[in-house]
Amino acid sequence: MKKLMLTLFLIAPFTLIYSQDTIKVPENYTTLQTEINASANGDIQNELKGLQFRAFVNRVNALPSNEKQTIVDSFMNATSSFPFIEENTIVYYIYQGAATRVNVPGDANFWATVANPMTKLDGTNFWYNESVYESDARLGYKFYLDGNLWILDPLNPNQVPGGDGPNSELAMPDYVQPPEIKYYPNISHGTIDTFSFRSGVLGNTRTIKVYKPFNYESQGSDHFPLLLLHDGIAYLDIASADNILDYLIDSRKIIPIICVFVPPVDRVNEYALNETQQFESFIVDELMPHIDSIYRTVKEPNKRAMGGVSNGGLITTQICYNHPENFGLSALFSPSYQPKNMEVFNLVSGGPQEEFGIRWYIDWGTYEWSIMQDAVLMRDVLIGNGYDLVWNEWHEAHSWGNWRAHLDNALEYFFPGETVDVRDGLSGLPLYFSLTQNYPNPFNPSTKIKYSIPKSFQVSLKVFNVLGSEIETLVNEEKPVGTYELTWNAANLPSGVYFYQLKAGEFLQTKKMILLK
Repeated sequence: MKKLMLTLFLIAPFTLIYSQDTIKVPENYTTLQTEINASANGDIQNELKGLQFRAFVNRVNALPSNEKQTIVDSFMNATSSFPFIEENTIVYYIYQGAATRVNVPGDANFWATVANPMTKLDGTNFWYNESVYESDARLGYKFYLDGNLWILDPLNPNQVPGGDGPNSELAMPDYVQPPEIKYYPNISHGTIDTFSFRSGVLGNTRTIKVYKPFNYESQGSDHFPLLLLHDGIAYLDIASADNILDYLIDSRKIIPIICVFVPPVDRVNEYALNETQQFESFIVDELMPHIDSIYRTVKEPNKRAMGGVSNGGLITTQICYNHPENFGLSALFSPSYQPKNMEVFNLVSGGPQEEFGIRWYIDWGTYEWSIMQDAVLMRDVLIGNGYDLVWNEWHEAHSWGNWRAHLDNALEYFFPGETVDVRDGLSGLPLYFSLTQNYPNPFNPSTKIKYSIPKSFQVSLKVFNVLGSEIETLVNEEKPVGTYELTWNAANLPSGVYFYQLKAGEFLQTKKMILLK
């Protein structure tokens, strides 16, 4: 399998294969999705009345057949970007062409080929699908035609790279594109060394790449902190990690560091199954002594980080937990803890409380359900065991489009530069306002809501229905800096869509939740 394969395949029964990592899809996915859509559609009808796209569809349907295509062409000429978005959350995927069936598989529906069927306007070649997402979501998708043809969205020029080629990208209005992934010719650039390295314990050879910051040669006696990334070649080829490092170092968001990019040879076995102990020994006993002998690295564990995505996050957890004397900084992106009956998760959760000073960064997307559930559990275990921790939740999925955009969050936490707010002695306290997605969602009848504030503020947290009427005030008081979690019980309310809104100073954020009874 080439590099890290990101194509998703639905296999029976309800198991999703993501590359070589297994993600569990809820067994009641089809029924659950139908109930969610029915509930959401029923409750947001009032919101949709009078919207431009709905008015356009109604107008076309009311016309004689020989006039419909003209109105469709007028609409297409007047629309400047696709997919068509209204009210910041309502998305209309649009396809024009000859087909008997069109679906929109993607990050939002586990890439199921039967998901998100499009509707054709009679008498035209115009297909559309209506979906609702969070205003800051970012999701990849493709069109699936007639049950056998995958294509990119011809109307959408925005794409995001994957291990098996690009996907069309839906970036909602409040999503902020990551500037650090671009190449900027006028900033300082590091250099990359490449060499082959043979592992005696694994009996195989792989290509290692090492990023040296722009000032490495000029600072002849200085030693540099270190980051090791699993799926290393994918991090370079797909995630543009060299651009990210250049940008963060040049803008002084992080201090100059060395980065070691390590690819797998047998990804499943080395990261998750039969060879994890040998791979751990390869990293700790073979590769790192070699790196330290060649490069001017800082050897203190509080200046050495390791990171990985999915099963790469799994092996990162294992190695950092077992060898805190080597790696005191651990970055976990959508970590997959299912292999070997949650062996690594159980190792950490059953171990002693923090005693070696490991600092953790962990994040996940709300569109990777089983990954999210396990990551939340790991977050709670780490907090409960007294570790320093920063965590984030994004309205994204199990994809490089997600991971490449958030490598900077971990690096700024581990290796802060002059332009990053550093809280001496307050590691783990929030640096930013945040309102996370409630969990579980959908829920019945209670759900948890978490929010963070970076300094003391008068905080208001309220719940509203789809008509904008206030249902309940959950918080209305001054709160000191910190992260807070509360449980909201909706036992006395009907099924439907609700919104919760956090206000603190000038910060205002609203998220949607679904009550299903």
